Amino acid sequence: MRNKYNRKHRERDLSKINALITSEGITDDIEMSLWEIKEVFDIPTEEIEIAVASRRKSVNKIRQTLKNE
Repeated sequence: MRNKYNRKHRERDLSKINALITSEGITDDIEMSLWEIKEVFDIPTEEIEIAVASRRKSVNKIRQTLKNE
């Protein structure tokens, strides 16, 4: 019974995560915010490029995981 409950909630959580990840607007907004922060705090461009690349890599990894399940 507990496994059935956990599976149901896990599937629901995964569907919420999938909906958020597939919404490109969220990722674009975060990247845009990073670039704005760069300007305000005078952060080196390389640091922002690394952060954006890392974020994109993480999002792609999550998408692949969701496709495989």
